[in-house]
Amino acid sequence: MIEIDIELRRENFALQVNLKLEDSVTGLFGPSGSGKSSLLGVIAGNIKPTRGLISLNGHDLLDTNRNINVPIHQRRIGMVFQDSRLFPHLTIKGNLGYGLDLLKKEERKFELAKIVDLLEIGNLLAKRPNQL
Repeated sequence: MIEIDIELRRENFALQVNLKLEDSVTGLFGPSGSGKSSLLGVIAGNIKPTRGLISLNGHDLLDTNRNINVPIHQRRIGMVFQDSRLFPHLTIKGNLGYGLDLLKKEERKFELAKIVDLLEIGNLLAKRPNQL
């Protein structure tokens, strides 16, 4: 479960989110510029909000009132960017497995093969990003 109560203010932009998600998979959609990527950046730790609280399975990742801000590399959250942010020196399989390989087998919640089948990208696994 993830609980989010954040506010992000920029010069010409304001984002306020207060939600509690109990499902293991959630879709996020909206028009361009509505804050989808900003919200994901806050959750992952790439963007620091103006104020907020983020709790994942009872563990606080961010609490601006208590000066808690767990570093990106300790959050154990993966994020796929809209633009090309793949490691150019790795194959697609290497890119997909990069974060997964950091987990112990008992901590993994899915198998790479299942994701590859779901996305129907098996024919791309040996390619490098510049070959896509």
